[in-house]
Amino acid sequence: GGGRLLKKWLYSPLADEKAINERLDIVDELLDKKQTIDSLRKTFKHTVDTERIVAKITRNSASPRDLLGISQTFSFYQNCIDSVDKIKSLNALTSTYKDLNQLTKQIKYTLNEDVPSAIKKGNIIKVGIDKELDDLRDILNNGKKWIDDFQKCQREKLDISSLKIGFNKVFGYYIEVTKTHQHKVPETYIRKQTLINSERYITEDLKIYEEKVLNAESSIYNIEYRIFVDLTNLVTKQIRKIQHNAEIINIIDVLTSFSYLALSKKFT
Repeated sequence: GGGRLLKKWLYSPLADEKAINERLDIVDELLDKKQTIDSLRKTFKHTVDTERIVAKITRNSASPRDLLGISQTFSFYQNCIDSVDKIKSLNALTSTYKDLNQLTKQIKYTLNEDVPSAIKKGNIIKVGIDKELDDLRDILNNGKKWIDDFQKCQREKLDISSLKIGFNKVFGYYIEVTKTHQHKVPETYIRKQTLINSERYITEDLKIYEEKVLNAESSIYNIEYRIFVDLTNLVTKQIRKIQHNAEIINIIDVLTSFSYLALSKKFT
């Protein structure tokens, strides 16, 4: 952003003496704040190009990483404003800076710190944001444990040590019981397939679990996408403030660079 502003200033130089001197006054005052200049230059290196990301947001093409990037940049922006708080010649500029702390907190609260670049890769929303999402992830990540626990429970309940839970692409999940234990099978078991030495059944609980597992991935994507869109809409509502703040930071960036150049080259 600072680079684009410098190019704009070079193509459209100031022609008003008062405005020129106001700009030089800021550069002059910054010369006595070498530590502040160094701190600001280090901070700017950690920021993302907010204006480009805002453009992507308005085109609905922003990624989760873009949103996390601007939220981190908002924090750096605030650090910059705090750093130049005592520089009087900048007060007229910095006094118009808009508070975006709430939006910053919301983005960081919602998105994982190591979000992927694409929504479809999943795992973009933090645990605890949406209960249904957490439950679906638990089903997907801990599916084997649920099956093992269910199998153990059914074995103990029916006193059938050979009972087992299986899965195939044709029938999905099933409970397999050998013919010798058929008399122990409860009425709640629904016959699914008959084999030579055993019968395969389904229960309502297993059926519900199967549907959840098969639909978990698509449901996770849909929920994460919905939450991400809601978050993007929150950012969209604050776009004017974001653009305004970016303009302020860009000006500070360029003027800081002028001061740095004056110090390093001994310009007056």
